[in-house]
Amino acid sequence: MIVMNNMTIEQLQARHSTRNFRPLPIPGSLVESLKAELTMINSHEAGLQFKLVTGNSEPLKGFSKSYGFFRNANNFIVAIVDVSFPDAIERAGYFAEQIVLKATDIGLATCFVGGTYSKTSIPVPLRAGQEVLFLILVGQEDIIEKPRPLARIAMKIAHRNDKKWEDFFVERKDWTLKAALERFPFLKKGLQALACAPSSLNKQPFRIWIGQKEEKDIVRIGIPDISDKQFIDLGIAKCNFVAANGGYFDWGNGAAYYQE
Repeated sequence: MIVMNNMTIEQLQARHSTRNFRPLPIPGSLVESLKAELTMINSHEAGLQFKLVTGNSEPLKGFSKSYGFFRNANNFIVAIVDVSFPDAIERAGYFAEQIVLKATDIGLATCFVGGTYSKTSIPVPLRAGQEVLFLILVGQEDIIEKPRPLARIAMKIAHRNDKKWEDFFVERKDWTLKAALERFPFLKKGLQALACAPSSLNKQPFRIWIGQKEEKDIVRIGIPDISDKQFIDLGIAKCNFVAANGGYFDWGNGAAYYQE
């Protein structure tokens, strides 16, 4: 699958997590655009299935589930994986971000939801071996001038991020950031793309460094911990990097990047 590439950093930054949605159905033409994107991914990616559910707020109902964080969250995309397939969790993150970029491009707002929802309330049947990995809320953003106090606190925590794009590069051996940017001119845009990538709890654990493959210097990306959430984040990060620069990554931790 090919993600929308050669996007500007401004286009990538246009995506932001939205928790307040307008109480209106998604226009039919936009629903069809989303469904076309999901169908393309579902038909090409083994072990992944994305399903759009509209007009249903049940999974996020209840103070204990959403902490007063979401408003009119009535439409969502369910990410379903069969972990017996190679790299299924990482690929779910990658293609979920592709869906999010598509939604942003057509004027819709989104938000990844990793845990504050009821899996038993999701109206999507699962086959043996399948599980729901996360949701993507989607809809029309509602700008609220004064959100509820608890929601304000939660949003401040979720949006707290002091990282600069330079922080996503790890210097190793003789590879300073300056040397890497001189050798790989596309790297700055890729790092800027990582800086605006969504992430579980906004931790953005992914990092870039220069390694070797077959005695050639090559850009690599990885995460520090082997966990589902970090592999989701790794997939999201790869998608943003590719959206900015084209090319592709291998799957897996410490994967190499190839610029076509």
